Amino acid sequence: MYDRNKHLSVCMYQSRECPVNIISDVDCSWTGTLSDIPVHVRAEHDSEFAEVIGHFNVNLLDLVRGRVYTQLVLVLGQFFCLIWSTVYQDIDFTVLHVGLKEDSEAFKYGIKIGNTEEYITGTRKCHSYLDVDLSDWSIRKCVTINFDNILEFVSESGCLSCEIEIGREKLDGFVSE
Repeated sequence: MYDRNKHLSVCMYQSRECPVNIISDVDCSWTGTLSDIPVHVRAEHDSEFAEVIGHFNVNLLDLVRGRVYTQLVLVLGQFFCLIWSTVYQDIDFTVLHVGLKEDSEAFKYGIKIGNTEEYITGTRKCHSYLDVDLSDWSIRKCVTINFDNILEFVSESGCLSCEIEIGREKLDGFVSE
């Protein structure tokens, strides 16, 4: 039997909201198909994303509890939303692929926080940004680290450096595969 709601949730021609609007304070009213998103983001939000290769670092400035940090990145020709939430007692980190669920599950991500002698690391599969409700920033499909455990890695200026990798294969340098 035909399920219209299921079809709309996986249809690449369904009108979608701009991912920059979803993860940032930028007010973008654009909507379009998934295949139109990369063109739109590159044309209208070129300062809102970073194109990265392999392992890359993201610095969370002024790390405090009760805040959400986001970054849009272009990796392997695909857009991903990186989201850190300190809204609760932990720091939750997830990577959402700007694509359909079945395409998103082909990617995995790793995060490493620390230094050369000591670090905390975790890996997970990516999920589609279409499948996650970010209205309350309670991220459920994520790497979760107790906030107090990362404090020793925060610089004197309040910056936390995170090493990230997004890929389709084994992630180099991430212990928990």
